[in-house]
Amino acid sequence: MKRLLLYLLLPTLLLIAFVNLVVPDPAPGDFERRIAGSLAVGVPGQAVQVYAQRLALDPYNLDDHYAYLQAYFQQPQRTFLAREDLRDDEALIASYTRLTQEDDLRLRDIGHYGLGLIYANLQQFPAARLHLEAVRDTDLKYLNNTLGYVYWQQQAFTVPEAFFKKEILLGGNVRGATVNLGLMLYQRKQYDALQWLYATAPHPEYLPPHLERFLLLREADFRGYLGAIARRTYQHLDLLGLLSAVLILLTWLFFLHKVDVFEPERARYLSLALGLGMAFSLVSVWLYDLLEFSLGLGMNGTWWGDLLYCLFGIGLVEEAVKLLPLLVMMAFTRQVNESIDLLIYAAAGALGFAFIENLTYFDADALGTFHRRAFSAVPMHMALSAIAAYGILYAQYGQRAPGATSMGRAFGISFTIAVVLHGLYDYWLISEALPEPLRVLALAIFVYAILVFGRAITNALNHSEYFSRRQGRYLSLVFYLTGMLLAVLLFEYIAVALRYGPTLANLGLFVSMVLGGGFVVGLLAVALGQYELQRGVWMPLLGEQPERAE
Repeated sequence: MKRLLLYLLLPTLLLIAFVNLVVPDPAPGDFERRIAGSLAVGVPGQAVQVYAQRLALDPYNLDDHYAYLQAYFQQPQRTFLAREDLRDDEALIASYTRLTQEDDLRLRDIGHYGLGLIYANLQQFPAARLHLEAVRDTDLKYLNNTLGYVYWQQQAFTVPEAFFKKEILLGGNVRGATVNLGLMLYQRKQYDALQWLYATAPHPEYLPPHLERFLLLREADFRGYLGAIARRTYQHLDLLGLLSAVLILLTWLFFLHKVDVFEPERARYLSLALGLGMAFSLVSVWLYDLLEFSLGLGMNGTWWGDLLYCLFGIGLVEEAVKLLPLLVMMAFTRQVNESIDLLIYAAAGALGFAFIENLTYFDADALGTFHRRAFSAVPMHMALSAIAAYGILYAQYGQRAPGATSMGRAFGISFTIAVVLHGLYDYWLISEALPEPLRVLALAIFVYAILVFGRAITNALNHSEYFSRRQGRYLSLVFYLTGMLLAVLLFEYIAVALRYGPTLANLGLFVSMVLGGGFVVGLLAVALGQYELQRGVWMPLLGEQPERAE
């Protein structure tokens, strides 16, 4: 504990103090920077306050009204940690109702449009339509896209398309109208019309990536399809995102190297598994598309539809793809020659997969949320792949008579468990059909998976063919894990401070640690950072009842 305080906590506090002393905050009038920073660190409530200040100075600014309401609805109604609602929808409605009562016709239009957008976000579509149709200026920017969306949700067949096209023709919210029109045409299976939109739209790049890939496959343009998959990875990436992704990768790669204490794998073979994980991650995109375009498997807003997609479209696909590097290493090399190697190569493949996934997420708008991937998504990917490979480990080492349980049966059970855990984890996180408080169940699955990962590593090390008491019976990586995860967080903190100022960086750091960051770092340090090794001892994890080997 003294070591952690002296070498980690004290330097961290000194660094934060230094940043606050030397890095200036944006000027009070630098609204754009303050807004971008608030959204980047994941505190949209701060952006809402800044937009309110701007609107007080210029209530005619329709762009600010639209962005203000978009930021407002990025806030959840309530989180499981909050005692009070984070939003006051009634007060918001009242403020725009007052605008509809102004003598100025422009403000009236803004008031009605604002109410229409509010009710659309609340999915009260009849009320939304009532106010949107009350707008006098039918060429008002954003109006036709929102009207088209409302009509679409009310199952009007021909009307929405005309509104979306009008928004595009007027040069208003072109991105939003292109996205909505594309999604509507795809949902209605009007593929020729969707192809026409892709060919003639002013900005076809605004179409959602999966629609572009669908059209390219439909035209048998396989080269274009592969290019679209590649663009998905790097098109929004910036330098800070790349550096953060590399730092996260190195953090967990060196963890795998350090935990392989008896017969460490050579760097080139670990790198090979890592590279295979990166390469095979692109296969997962093709599998996503195959399931959606051929079977119609996708998120549809229902609890059962979302659950099926999360289990089979995400869990099954990703766990199968992430395990391919291990299977390649087992089939074509002689490097999997120790019990722990099964978990090391499975986790290394998952780490490569997660690295490519991180590149798709790490753009400038996500600058303040990089640590979330380092703390949760990346170790979760590694843990689930280790659980999937656990059946092979058990069949070979977890019984007094190796082979008593067939490898196929043991692997089938462990792989199924990994798929179900992965599917349920994503389901509780991303399904909009679930109440917000239920998302805490994803945290429970994460905790369980990390604990199993740690004990699986212990079992594998206990049965290492190279077990040596000279290397100690206690392996501690607590300092390493805590220090490196803290380094990721501080890298993000410095980047946010330099781009958006220390005040927002401080707020982002505080929110990150309070909303689970501190707990997760502690969990990872305890579950994956300390191992008490006893040769031949096996700790049951997934319901198996193996015997003590010696």
